[in-house]
Amino acid sequence: MIYLKPGTGSPMPAHPALLGQEYHEHMIDPADFFAAKLAYETDASDVYAAQKAGEDVVVIDVRSDEAWAQGRVPGAIHMHYSEIASRAPQEIAKDASVVVYCWSPGCNAGAKGAWSSRSLATPYVK
Repeated sequence: MIYLKPGTGSPMPAHPALLGQEYHEHMIDPADFFAAKLAYETDASDVYAAQKAGEDVVVIDVRSDEAWAQGRVPGAIHMHYSEIASRAPQEIAKDASVVVYCWSPGCNAGAKGAWSSRSLATPYVK
């Protein structure tokens, strides 16, 4: 579960059992959490299947130049997450389905890139 601080909507750093009753009233329902998570996340298998099916998916690799040189998703665009806000509006269609990736799910550059891509004003960023 994701726990929110009362009145702020900010995630809490600890389990609510350790924090008191006021936090128990502000937990997100697990079903709502996972539905939202799946609405905004994808995985390599789904991206591959979409590409193989001919779907128009723009894949943005936000890793370093060195990582890009080591290999990438076929057809990916190399755009460091710090460049997305300035480059993406000129290079990517506003109605594009966009997937932003980094090294692994634990790498937050993908999340930073997805956050930066909000300048595209597309609801299709994962």
